[in-house]
Amino acid sequence: MKNKFIVFMGVDGSGKSTVIARLQEMHTIEYTFHFCATKRYNNNSQPNNEPHAKKTYSYPISIVKMIFLVVQFNFGYLFNILAKLKKGSVVGDRYFYDLMVDKKRYRMNVNDSLIVFVSKYLVKKPDLIVLCYADSEIIYRRKKEISLLEIKIQQERLLRIKDFLPHYLLLDTSKDNIDALVRDVIKFVCI
Repeated sequence: MKNKFIVFMGVDGSGKSTVIARLQEMHTIEYTFHFCATKRYNNNSQPNNEPHAKKTYSYPISIVKMIFLVVQFNFGYLFNILAKLKKGSVVGDRYFYDLMVDKKRYRMNVNDSLIVFVSKYLVKKPDLIVLCYADSEIIYRRKKEISLLEIKIQQERLLRIKDFLPHYLLLDTSKDNIDALVRDVIKFVCI
C-alpha cells in the first residue's frame, strides 16, 4: 500500500474503528488520529458516550470555533500528517467533514453551505475518504449513543458528502467479514 492520507467517516457504530484497527494489523500505518491531527483532539482516550449532551453554541461562537478548527486542521496537516506521510500512511477516524454529518456533536450553529465551502477550499483534503455505511438498524444495535432516527439522518448526510469528494470509497460495513472490508480499502488505495 502506497503512503496515503486516508480518512474514515461514518456515524457512531458504523465500524470505522473496527476497520481501522484491522487495517493497522494487516499493514503498517505510520500515524492515526481522531478527528484532527493535533494533540488537542487526540489526548482524550475516553470515548464520548453522550455526543449530543452539551448545548449548541451561538452563531458567533460557532463561527469563531470554525475558524479555530480550520487553523487546527491545517496545522495538524502541516506539522503532523505531512511529516508522517514520508514514512507511511496516515489514517484518520473522522475529519473536518464530520461537521456536516453531525453538527450537534461539535455544538455548531452554522448552515451546511458554510461547512461545505470551508471543507472544499480551506481544509487540506485527504487522498481517500472511506465512507463507512450500514443499515441503520444494524448500527443502532451496535451502539445506542444516538437514536435510530438520528442515525438515519446522519447516514443521509454522510452520503451527501460524496457529492463533492473526488476520491471516496463507499464501504458497506454491515458485512461481518472485516478482512474483506480491509481488502476492499487496500485495493481502492492501490488504484
